[in-house]
Amino acid sequence: MKKSKRLDLNSRRYVKKMKYAKKIWAAGLLSASILAMPFMAEHTEAATVNVLQYGAKANDNALDTPAIQKAIDAAASAGGGIVDIPAGTFDLAVNSSGNGLMLKSNVHLRMDSGTVLKLKANSLQNYRLLNVSNVQNVKITGGTLIGDRAIHTGSGGEWGHGVHIMGSASSIYVYGVTAKNFWGDGFTVENNFETVKKVPNDVVIDRVTADHNRRQGLSIVAGRNITVTNSLFKNTNGTLPSSGVDLERDPPYNLPLEGVSIRHNIMENNAGYGLMFAYADGSRAEYNIIRNNKMGGVLLGHSHGNTVAGNTIANNGGDVSESYYSNGVLINYGQNNAVHNNIISGSIKRGVYALNGVNGNKITANKLTSNQSVGIETYGGTGMTITNNHLSSNNGTTRISNAAASTVSNNGSSVAFTAPAQTPGPIAASTAPAGGASEQRTASAVETASTRLELKAALAETDLSPTVKRAILLYRFSK
Repeated sequence: MKKSKRLDLNSRRYVKKMKYAKKIWAAGLLSASILAMPFMAEHTEAATVNVLQYGAKANDNALDTPAIQKAIDAAASAGGGIVDIPAGTFDLAVNSSGNGLMLKSNVHLRMDSGTVLKLKANSLQNYRLLNVSNVQNVKITGGTLIGDRAIHTGSGGEWGHGVHIMGSASSIYVYGVTAKNFWGDGFTVENNFETVKKVPNDVVIDRVTADHNRRQGLSIVAGRNITVTNSLFKNTNGTLPSSGVDLERDPPYNLPLEGVSIRHNIMENNAGYGLMFAYADGSRAEYNIIRNNKMGGVLLGHSHGNTVAGNTIANNGGDVSESYYSNGVLINYGQNNAVHNNIISGSIKRGVYALNGVNGNKITANKLTSNQSVGIETYGGTGMTITNNHLSSNNGTTRISNAAASTVSNNGSSVAFTAPAQTPGPIAASTAPAGGASEQRTASAVETASTRLELKAALAETDLSPTVKRAILLYRFSK
């Protein structure tokens, strides 16, 4: 029987690679020369095609879907490659099954900053302008996607999406794409709908903008190892939930939604929450700016073991149709979540509100100021920790009820606040090379990654060999 390959930690080759990884790390050599990112370290882009070669023509109001699909198919048939879409407006339509462009494995759809893909009117309840379904190693960069919200000819449904990542899709990278005016979501990550369910894995959504979509800016329904960073989700309204970003499993809530990292984004001016966790466990939201969202800043509903840390959560609320709306952070039927080191201010109601079986939550080391109701209110939870929070200029400090075996101490205006370790909001980007993220930004992401998942996502953007990637992961997180 043929022996399976294993990484021998004592081999001379491995030791050499490990020393190399340590050397480049210690010397700070994760620079453009090392981390140039021609996309997908495991695959070389074998071909570059331009959609104009296949009959697409900008700014002529003629349908370009068939021509662009031919270009995608040609690149895939060549073993993978780049499909260039130049500046200009290209008109697309979805077919009767709701599919627009079907992305293929090992293809990079590269749009100019002036590229617009404009969806023609349709009446479908469910469609996908860019369908990234059951494929691997796909990259989508640049461009603006415009949905049919203003001209949609149907009245039902809420599932007309811009970029739809689905099923067994893996190693997917979306960078610098704007999706606006869609009947449903700007961006969606979810399972397939066949009997045997599959979920996406290793997805990075970076520096995208979702603007004025009808249902969500971004929905993450199922998946593993998903990173959303340096992006803007704004002006969502039209049908519930109307949130900027929504992590929400569907009934019966048995598919994985884990290892999600939401970092350095802005969620603003959404009719729902800026950020929602609903039946979503074990994920992180860090260093985001969440402001001016009508239903509230952050919701943790029926969600457990999540971390909300280092965020600026400001001026949220306005919808008071329910008594528990319009808070900075709402925990409802959520357990063992950690809410710490956030700046929460200007909420129409409470800074933090936790109610209904909120056992084991830790609300610590936050700064809560100028919220129109109390800084922190809880009702109905055991084993909570509410400590070391700075509270000032709220309409009351804390209101704790039915909180058996909980620790509540050292909260008030005299408590010193420690600022977040990183500045909330998107990290400034250098000029990005055509079709890719900034090399300097990539190097910075690798160097500053604080968890194995973050480092893995950053390394995925590099052209380092798999062995060196493994060596760097071991070097950083071996202890």
